[in-house]
Amino acid sequence: MTAMGIYNEIPETVGLTGNLEINPMLIPYREAADIIEASPLNYTIIRPGWFDNQDDLNYQTTKKRRPGCRP
Repeated sequence: MTAMGIYNEIPETVGLTGNLEINPMLIPYREAADIIEASPLNYTIIRPGWFDNQDDLNYQTTKKRRPGCRP
């Protein structure tokens, strides 16, 4: 499990400060994902968003974008 924002996928409308290019605290999470992606293993990287105590259980799954693709 890593963190949302390691691929700079969070749109400005949600808050760019959650992206790696602005938040260096995410570097170890990105490094972990890079190691997993470079391995020969079959894998799923879980990048959760924000957890809170709300009753709302909305979520969505996404796929990693290819280099050069914009959200």
